[in-house]
Amino acid sequence: MDKQTLTNYLALGPKLVLEPHFKTILDVIGKNLGAVDSDIREGSLDVLWDLIETDALDGETCCALGNRMAVHLSHGLTQGEYCDDTVFLRTFSALILGVIVSHDERLYRLNGSGFLPRSLYVQWAKAAFHYVKTEYDYRSFIPDKGWAHAAAHTADLLRDFSYHRYSDAKLQISALEHIAFRLTQTDHDIFLHNDEHRLTRIVIIILYRQTLALDFYQAWLDTLVKNVLACLQSEPDMIQRAVLKHNAMAFLEALFFTLTFGMKNIKDIPEYDTLPPLSDALKAFINDSIKRLDAGLNYKTQRNRLPV
Repeated sequence: MDKQTLTNYLALGPKLVLEPHFKTILDVIGKNLGAVDSDIREGSLDVLWDLIETDALDGETCCALGNRMAVHLSHGLTQGEYCDDTVFLRTFSALILGVIVSHDERLYRLNGSGFLPRSLYVQWAKAAFHYVKTEYDYRSFIPDKGWAHAAAHTADLLRDFSYHRYSDAKLQISALEHIAFRLTQTDHDIFLHNDEHRLTRIVIIILYRQTLALDFYQAWLDTLVKNVLACLQSEPDMIQRAVLKHNAMAFLEALFFTLTFGMKNIKDIPEYDTLPPLSDALKAFINDSIKRLDAGLNYKTQRNRLPV
C-alpha cells in the first residue's frame, strides 16, 4: 500500500467502510503498523484511529481488530537478544489496542453500553501486561525509520486499560508496579520525548478511579525510591547511573506538577477538568521522594530549610 492510497483512505473518513473489500483493506492497514517506512506506519495508525473514534467500525469489527492488535504485541519478542524492526508492529499495535479499549469506555459513559465483553478485556489485559514486561527495545526515535517509542506507547496502553470500567485494584496496582519496574531498567534511552509525562498519566488516571487508598501510594513511592537508589548503588556504569537518576527524577517532578496544575483533557472526560483526588496529600509524599533521590545535590534538606 503506497502513501497516496493511505492519504485517500484517511480523506474518506468513516466512508472508508463502504469501500469494496473493506475487510481486506483493514487487514492490510493493520499489518502496515509494522512498516519500516514511517509515513506508511503513521498513516496507517491515523486511518485506524480515525475509523475507531468516529464510530465507523461496529463493535464486532472493533473486537476483531483488537484481537489482531493483541497478537501483534508478541511479534518478535521471542528473539529478545537485539533491537530490530519488529518493534514497530508491537508499539503501534499497542496504541491501537488502547484506542479500542478507551473508545469502548467512552461509549459506555455516553450511552450506558459498550461493545467489549469483560472476558475479552481480561484476555487483552493479560496480553498487554505480558508485553510491557517483556519488551526489550526501548529506543525512542530511530534515524531514517521514525518513532518506535515503546516507553510512551506502553504507558498509553496501561493508562487506557486502567481507566476502563472493568479495571480493578489488582490491575491498577500492576500498572503502577510497571512504572516502578521501568524506572529501574538500564535499557532505556534518557527521557527526552515526554515519556515521563506519558507515565504520569497512568497514575493520574488511577487516582481518578478512586480504587486505591492513600497509604498504598505512599508505600508505592517508598518502594520506587528504594529500588532506584539500590540500582544507582549497584550500577557500575556512570552514564547508566545518570540515565536512571534523570528518568526517575523527571517522572516524579512531572507527577508533582501534573497534580498541581492538572492534566490536559486528552479524552474529553469531565473528571480531567478537576485535580485528581488525593492530589495534595500525594504531593507531600512525592516531595519527600524527590529529596531522597536528590540526596542534597540540588534541594535543601529538611534541616537546613529556610524559615518561611
